[in-house]
Amino acid sequence: MTLKNMSVGERLGVGFGLIGFLFALVVWQYHQTLFGVVDRFETLQATQVAKKIHFLNVHRYMLEARRSEKDFLVRKKMHYPERVAKYVQLLILETEKIRAIEAKTASHPLGSEINNLIHIYHQDFKNIVKAWQINGLDHNSGLQGKFRDTIHHVEDIVKQHIPSLEEEILTLRRREKDFLLRGDKSYVASVQKTVEKILTIIESAQLSPANKKTLLAGIKRYEKDFLALVSHNDEIIILTANMRSAVHKIEPMITLGVAEATSQMHIANDYTRLETQEKTEIAMFVALIGILLGFTFAVYFSRSITRPVNTLIQLTDLFSPSADESENSGPGQKDEIIKLTNAMGRMTGHLRDIIYYFVDHVAELKKMTKTIEDNTDKTISPKEKKQMIASMKKMVKALEKKMKQLDV
Repeated sequence: MTLKNMSVGERLGVGFGLIGFLFALVVWQYHQTLFGVVDRFETLQATQVAKKIHFLNVHRYMLEARRSEKDFLVRKKMHYPERVAKYVQLLILETEKIRAIEAKTASHPLGSEINNLIHIYHQDFKNIVKAWQINGLDHNSGLQGKFRDTIHHVEDIVKQHIPSLEEEILTLRRREKDFLLRGDKSYVASVQKTVEKILTIIESAQLSPANKKTLLAGIKRYEKDFLALVSHNDEIIILTANMRSAVHKIEPMITLGVAEATSQMHIANDYTRLETQEKTEIAMFVALIGILLGFTFAVYFSRSITRPVNTLIQLTDLFSPSADESENSGPGQKDEIIKLTNAMGRMTGHLRDIIYYFVDHVAELKKMTKTIEDNTDKTISPKEKKQMIASMKKMVKALEKKMKQLDV
């Protein structure tokens, strides 16, 4: 079916349908660009931005855990290990989230490595706490309380039976406190040397066998407990070193993770910006093409409708007099339908006038014909005959003139 075979309504429907299709295409392209940008933004938020936030959270929770750890090592209060455990749990949750993002983006598995190091850190810290509980969280608990109770008992016996040994006992206690304060192993050797000297003095002292046995056993038990404390202290030093080594491995990983996430964010931003610019240019191009095609279709379909109307106007103008100013609906009227309506009105009025004119003259001719018929047997004067012929010629000329107005 061609446009020539379509009705005016069908032409208007096809024209508006094509323009609507172009409009829908432009809107679709716009929304494709918008949805693409939103989707990339959401992907960026869910991956690199979230990853950077999780790494920063790891850094923050690690600082909190380290602060509680140091508070415990200084104050030896048991609520600090609970706080460390709390922040370690938060750290594990954050690293799990990092691992999930890394699995989606196929990036370097920093989350798994940090997670493993956090477990090592926490396990070493728990072992340190246990070692300190064995050593004693204060001077009255653990091994510290045990060997101090022992030495206090020894001091009581020495005051009663060997007053001269008090100075050596004080020297022993001073070396013990120096070690506990400074952790210097040279004080351990001084303690052992002082213990040997005290044992020698006790062996040579004039004491009852029971007191001598009690003093010797007490000094030896003190030395045993003190060396056990030294051994646990060595273990604490090793555990602390391992724990801090794990932490020091975590710190650069956090820095690397934040740097990688930031770099990926910049790359994604640049890529999104370029892609958005390309899609926007395509959308603008499609919109421009849509506007041009819409204008073309509008002109084409309007002309396919107005061309026949203009032809009708021209045809009606052939059968009607020129339009006067009173028929125009306004100055510079361009509406073809109004023009056609006015032309049809003029043509109809003109044709009506012609028909009335013909009717009047035909009636006059009939009258004259009847007059002639009625006077066929009568004598018509030449003057009357001449007048009748002149009248008939005049009417014929008038009718010929009207026929010429209808000649197209």
